[in-house]
Amino acid sequence: MRENCLSYSEIVNYFGDEKITDRYRFLYDKITEYIAVRGLQDKLMIHEGLLQQTVMDYFVDIYRLKEFHKIDKADMTKILAYEAYWLLRRKPILPLAKSGESRLIFANEGFVTTLVAHEFLLPSADEPLSQNEEEYMLEFLRHLNYHFKYRNIEKQNLELVLLSFKTGRSV
Repeated sequence: MRENCLSYSEIVNYFGDEKITDRYRFLYDKITEYIAVRGLQDKLMIHEGLLQQTVMDYFVDIYRLKEFHKIDKADMTKILAYEAYWLLRRKPILPLAKSGESRLIFANEGFVTTLVAHEFLLPSADEPLSQNEEEYMLEFLRHLNYHFKYRNIEKQNLELVLLSFKTGRSV
């Protein structure tokens, strides 16, 4: 009987080094942009080892999901939920010791909220939100950020939240 433990080489063989590297670069670039837009380059840093672990944990979960459910491709909701979960779990954005600002301890949660908003929730340029819809969106994002900071988040529950929100917007 085969153990349930996967080696990272099995994951790299399954997805390919290029796909894993691309995901790492995507997240690294998004985090760098998040830090730069907020002018926090001298206060926050990306811990590359933690980001690498985040990416590998994400791919292990996606591998298991695909194998168990016999699917070829995970949908965007699953991708974002699992990615967000591991970013929140591993916390690759670290405050620099010299900054001393307590608000920076939630940089990972802020980044994930922004990532979810930009990659999944915000409307396209040709379909802008009404003022009422924008207020609901901002309230949802504030509440989501609060949960990221102070509640236990599970990837399956996050997937359900995102799918529910997506469904509610289309109805």
